[in-house]
Amino acid sequence: MKTEFKSKKTINTSIFKTYKSDCINCKKCVNICPFLQEYIKSPKSFISDLENSSIDINLPYYCSLCSCCKRVCPKDIDLGQLFFLLREEITTTNNGKTPIKGHKAMDFHQNFSNNTIFKGVYGKKNTKKFFMPGCSLNGYSPNLSLKTYNYLKEKLGDVGLILNCCNKPTKDLGKRDLFDKRFSQFISSLKKFNNDDIEIITACQSCFRVLKDETKDIKITSLWSLFSEIGIPKNSIGKGLGSNLTFSIKDSCQGLDYKEIGDGIRYVVESLGYNLNSKDVTNNCCGLGGIVHLSNPVLSKKTKDNCINSLNSDNVITYCGGCLSAINNSDKNSYHILELIFEDEDTLFVDRKVNISALSSWKNRYKIKKDLVKEDSHLEKK
Repeated sequence: MKTEFKSKKTINTSIFKTYKSDCINCKKCVNICPFLQEYIKSPKSFISDLENSSIDINLPYYCSLCSCCKRVCPKDIDLGQLFFLLREEITTTNNGKTPIKGHKAMDFHQNFSNNTIFKGVYGKKNTKKFFMPGCSLNGYSPNLSLKTYNYLKEKLGDVGLILNCCNKPTKDLGKRDLFDKRFSQFISSLKKFNNDDIEIITACQSCFRVLKDETKDIKITSLWSLFSEIGIPKNSIGKGLGSNLTFSIKDSCQGLDYKEIGDGIRYVVESLGYNLNSKDVTNNCCGLGGIVHLSNPVLSKKTKDNCINSLNSDNVITYCGGCLSAINNSDKNSYHILELIFEDEDTLFVDRKVNISALSSWKNRYKIKKDLVKEDSHLEKK
C-alpha cells in the first residue's frame, strides 16, 4: 500500500473550508495534545497545506478523536473531525481497508461483537425504554450491568436490555459503509418492539455519542444524567462518608460535550459521600481513544502517561471502559462508578479488580446474555 495520501474529498467539505479560514494558529490545541505536539506543530499550516500536499497515510489514525482540542479552541475547531473525515476518505478509497495492519485485531473484535452469541435486544412486546450497558461494561462486569438493569426496572417499570455493540470502532476506522449496514440492522431489531417513543438509556459514552449522532427519532438518555432524576439506591446513599480515601474523577472524553453527563457523575459521587480532590472536568484522553493503541502504541502510551500524570489522586473514579482499563494498567487504582454504587465496600477496596483479559471479557459478555435469559425468561429477543 502507498505511504502517502492526497485528499480529494475532505478538502472540499464545508468543515475543512471553515477550519481553514477560522484557525488563528494560537496553538492552544497543540499545548494539550500529545499527538499534535509530536506530528503537527502548526495546525494552521497543516490545514492550509492539506489542500496542495500529500500526508503520511497513517497520520489520521494517530488522532484520538477525543475532541479535547475543540474544547480549548477559541474558534471551536475540532481537528479530530477533520482527521475522522480523512480516515473515511482513505478507507473508502482502499476498498474498506485501513492502511494499518494492527487494525485487523479491531476488525476481529467488531466481527465477533456482531455475532448472535453476544448480541440481542430483549424486552416485552411494547417495551419503550431499553438499557444499553455497552460492550466494555458487559465485558468488565456482567454483574454490574445486571444490577443496574434491575435497579432501572425497579425505578422505571418495564425496561428492556440491549446487548448489541454500537459499532463505534467500525465507524472510527472510517468504514462508513460497513458501519451503516451494522447500525441499520441494530435499529431495525430495536424497532420491532415499538415504532414510537423508544428511549435508550446508555451507560457507555461511546454508545451515547454514536446514537445521538446517528439517530433522529429515538430518545437517547445517559444513565448518569438519569441518576440525577431518579437518585441512587437508598442503601448506597452516604456509604462513602466514613471512607479515608480521596478520589479524582477521570471524565470520558466522549461525554464531555454534554454537561449533564459530568454533572450526573458528580451528583452520584456526592450522594455516595466519597471525598473528591477536585470537581473540575478532566479534558484529556486516556490513550485508547480513536483506536490509537493499535495504530501507534508509542503515542498511545505517551497520551496515557499524560492523562495519568494529570490525576492528583491514587484512586480514580471513571465511567468509561477505556479509561478504566488504561488507569488500572498504571500505578493508580481505577473504580467504575457503578462499583461504588452497587458493590460491597469490604471486598471492593480490599480485593481490587484489575484489568480483565480479552478472553475473560468475551466470557463475561456471553455470561450476561446467558444469565439474562435465565433470570428474565419472559423477555422476547429481536
